Amino acid sequence: MVIITLDDLFGKSGFKPNKAQEEAIKTIDGPLNLVAGPGSGKTRVLLWRVVNLIVFNNVNPEEIYLSTFTEKAAQQLKDGLISLLAIASQETGINYDISKMYVGTVHSLCQRLITNRKLKNRLKNKAPKIMQELEQYFYIKDKLLKKAKIELGFSDDNKQQIKSYMYLRSIGANEIVNCLMSVFNRFSEECIEPDEIINDYRKDEVLILFGKLYKLYIDSLKQDSRDIVDLSLLQKYTYDILCNNDDSENIFKYIIIDEYQDTNSIQEKIFFKLASGHKNICVVGDDDQSLYRFRGARVENFVQFSTRSESYLGKKAKTIKLSTNYRSRKDIVDYYTRFIEKEDWENKNNKGQYYRNNNKKIVANSNDNKSAVVRTHPSSPEEAFKEIAEKVRFMLDEKIINDPSEVSVLFTYLRDNSNVGLLRKAFEQVGINVYAPRAKKFFDNEEPMLILGLIGSIFGLPVVDEEYNKGVHKEFNEWIEKCVNMASELIKSDEKLADFIQETCEEIQDLKSNYSIIAEYMKNNNLHYDDALTLEEFEEFRKNLSNELSNTGIKEINKPSLRRIVKRKLEEENNLTYKWLITRINSLDWNLLDLFYKLCGFDRFKIIFDNAEKGIDEGPMYNLSSITTYLQFFIENKFSLISGKNLVNSSFRNIFFTSYIGSLYKREEGEYEMKDEPIPKGRVSFLTIHQSKGLEFPVVILGNVVPVTNSSSVKKSKKMEEMVRPYLDGDYEPLDKIAEFDKIRCYYVAISRAEKLLILPHLIGKGKRTHAHFKCDFESGKIPFLSDLDMNLIPKSKIKLDNISKVYSYTADYLAYNDCPRKYMIYRKYNFVPARTTISFFGNLVHKTLEDLHNYYIDQKERELV
Repeated sequence: MVIITLDDLFGKSGFKPNKAQEEAIKTIDGPLNLVAGPGSGKTRVLLWRVVNLIVFNNVNPEEIYLSTFTEKAAQQLKDGLISLLAIASQETGINYDISKMYVGTVHSLCQRLITNRKLKNRLKNKAPKIMQELEQYFYIKDKLLKKAKIELGFSDDNKQQIKSYMYLRSIGANEIVNCLMSVFNRFSEECIEPDEIINDYRKDEVLILFGKLYKLYIDSLKQDSRDIVDLSLLQKYTYDILCNNDDSENIFKYIIIDEYQDTNSIQEKIFFKLASGHKNICVVGDDDQSLYRFRGARVENFVQFSTRSESYLGKKAKTIKLSTNYRSRKDIVDYYTRFIEKEDWENKNNKGQYYRNNNKKIVANSNDNKSAVVRTHPSSPEEAFKEIAEKVRFMLDEKIINDPSEVSVLFTYLRDNSNVGLLRKAFEQVGINVYAPRAKKFFDNEEPMLILGLIGSIFGLPVVDEEYNKGVHKEFNEWIEKCVNMASELIKSDEKLADFIQETCEEIQDLKSNYSIIAEYMKNNNLHYDDALTLEEFEEFRKNLSNELSNTGIKEINKPSLRRIVKRKLEEENNLTYKWLITRINSLDWNLLDLFYKLCGFDRFKIIFDNAEKGIDEGPMYNLSSITTYLQFFIENKFSLISGKNLVNSSFRNIFFTSYIGSLYKREEGEYEMKDEPIPKGRVSFLTIHQSKGLEFPVVILGNVVPVTNSSSVKKSKKMEEMVRPYLDGDYEPLDKIAEFDKIRCYYVAISRAEKLLILPHLIGKGKRTHAHFKCDFESGKIPFLSDLDMNLIPKSKIKLDNISKVYSYTADYLAYNDCPRKYMIYRKYNFVPARTTISFFGNLVHKTLEDLHNYYIDQKERELV
């Protein structure tokens, strides 16, 4: 075996850590607090720290728990570990297998923990069913509210109370459901029990109502065979299991948590519980980049980590500051450092204590002293944005930047922001496309409108009840009709698509006609769908209907395979019903995902795939990907099979359009939700600052620099803190300061995303206000004008290659890429949900025929139908 040192491995991989990075990598014992400033190489430090443990300290990968904030970040860590360990293997001859290592988000790791054989689950014999966020939304909307009305007398008056209390816009179902989701999740994350709230000494009427609803919610999730948990309760469930297992603290020798400033109370409990045995916990983060208070994040977990470590583990944490920025030019680093330090962070109740980690002393690795932070001339939004757009056009034309995707515009909020439309218009006037999916409802984008319009053209739209066609209901009905009108224009322009739509409509009409004939037969013979079916009755059913049904229906009912299945099931003493038989012979052999992929074979959508593959424009591709996710949820949770019966009685189209798509449309997905945001090539991205966290761009433009306002979101955030604060122990940020602190951190994150150039808009005019910190800089003249900047002094951006072969060369992904680049592109890169029939975009079938897959799928559903 070849002897190699960690320093040797650094050299082999071309990594030269600075002193703080090297100390962080080599410090492996006891609690460790890594305060990592923007662009300080924390991901590299995390990777090398794990490599050091595995290669040079003989730690089994299964004994390491590595958690990060998003699935994308987790995948990057896995890929990085595979690459570095491969280099180590070349030198040592040892194969390092991390397939069983715990790497992922806290939620994914909780799911693994509750099924860990080392942990005896004393709470339940079976692991719970986990409800994703969308499932939780529909559970509360479709089940809990009905249950609350019956058991608690939950009325519109109660909704009005909640509306006033939580600063909601209305008492509509979507507003109430979203509010209850936020409240329930926060109670779960803070480990607040329902009875604590119901019996609260403050006698807060609405808070007690929340407590009763929360109790009803939790009780309703307890099922006889298997509990259901949402993502917040999943964490609490995991913690309870850990506390009920004597040896849970010894499962892992090393706990490593990334983005620790955005952890919540229950996560802190889980991490310290896992670390309580070996006491080796390393947390990495930056309190100045804590953005997710509204999701329950506690920045105090990180700021007070050393004290909390002493309380939980009996050991004080060592602190190492990663203070060298490798991302940005010096002027940008100096600017965001001055910006964050303008705020007074001192804890007035404890002199000498601060609400942030002080004295970080962030410095730039860059020696470039030239201007990198500029502002527009004080002017109206139209004039300022025109100036910005023209400069970006110049940078593209002069190859200072290579693609519009290297530019990002960051806003404190996107929805209903007048600046968004003005800046989009300014970019489009100079020939630059924009990607801003959250500047409007997702479903207002062209791709979902066309796909849903085509589905509506095939299945028809629900009949509008004029009595309820008001407000948001009317808005949705007009929107879905607009979708169908857009689809009609597309159908007229594509003869092949028109033929396909007609054939599909005829197939559906054929299925409906067959069902009507079957229903008439059942009625005339006094048969009911739940009646038991014998082999003789099956033969009679087939004989009497063979001459009545369409050719397709006759083919289905006379299949030899159908008789064999019926006979076999009866011999196995399975109770068959007419319902099972009718569903078997009278349902479509495709679902909505299959239909989606068929539609994508036509020119209007095929060009989207071509442009994405060529790197011309990826924006529409991400919209199509999101559609597959929504369709999959509907198939798995609403309609698995489309039968003649639910086409005739209109239940399919009513549930799909009115109940499902209508709810999604009205729900208005939150623009701050934690998602791995795509940055499509060929377009300038408009993002909220929350969305930009963890990203970096050569050029960053702030869309606005407004101060804290008394908006509904600010009021909601403060109200939530007021609700839970009495149930918490410890020293937390003052309620009257959290809005300002959060705004400062938000701008700090935005400013620190910039690599080469940061552009600030100096907007003046009616209603235009500027945050005090920016206003001070503007008035002092410290920030030069964009028009005075010598663009040739901006370092030219280097093309960042998409290293598919390098990243995935050790996994099955590379084989998939070699097999079919386009298939790899849609499923791996853009995360499309595959259809069960595996139809290619141009109509070719792979592996199994539609009929084989259809029969297999129905077999899987038989228990539900018998």
